[in-house]
Amino acid sequence: MPLAAVAQTAPPAGAARPAGPDLATQQAAMARLSWMVGDWEGTGWIDMPGGRQTFRQVERIEMRLSGSVMVIEGRSYAGTPEALMFNALGVVSYDDMKGE
Repeated sequence: MPLAAVAQTAPPAGAARPAGPDLATQQAAMARLSWMVGDWEGTGWIDMPGGRQTFRQVERIEMRLSGSVMVIEGRSYAGTPEALMFNALGVVSYDDMKGE
C-alpha cells in the first residue's frame, strides 16, 4: 500500500479514540456469578445405548484477571478404579461494550 493511502486512512490528529474495555464494569457484572466460585462435586448418570452409566463430576470454578473472567474446569470420572471420562474447560466474561 502506498504511503499516501496510509496517511489518508489515519485519523486526524487529536481525534477521539473509541473507549476501551471498562474493567470496573466487567468486574461488577462478573461479581453476580461469584456464588459459583469454589470446588463442586457430585454424582450423576447418563443413559447410553449399552445401559446407564454413572459418574462422579468434579468442578473447580475460579475468578481470574482481577475478577473480570471466570474459569471453569470440569472433570468426570467413571468405573472402578475411576477413569477420566472427560475433561472440559469453560471461560465466562462480560463484554461491557456490548452489554452482554
